[in-house]
Amino acid sequence: MGAAAILRAVHEHAIQPDAVMLEAVFDTMLNTVRNRFRAMQVPAFPSAEFLVFWGGRQWGFDGFTHNPADYAASVHCPALLMHGARDPRVSLTEARRVFEAVPGSKEFVTFEQSGHESYLSNHTSQWRTAVERFIKRT
Repeated sequence: MGAAAILRAVHEHAIQPDAVMLEAVFDTMLNTVRNRFRAMQVPAFPSAEFLVFWGGRQWGFDGFTHNPADYAASVHCPALLMHGARDPRVSLTEARRVFEAVPGSKEFVTFEQSGHESYLSNHTSQWRTAVERFIKRT
């Protein structure tokens, strides 16, 4: 949820970072909740919709509008998005949707053997190469 929080801060609070690095970012709250139900091998509909509605109601916000893909349009700094190709919680398609919404300079790195995990811990060399390249360019 850190990547979503960063994108929301940029969008909602006009935070203007020099650059952002995002890992395993989901596109919409509804899609990420659906993915969690599927990972548990439980039908997503209508439970995911109910959970997003009720969770938002309890916390005083509209869960259906918590969409990092929408927030990404406000990122006007260089962005590095990293994603595990085998992530059961956030699909590669969702992460790419966020990536495509970023209007500025951006790079997408896929960790082919990774799921929803620490890329630094599990793919140290690839992560460091991607981050060092990104930092040098920005």
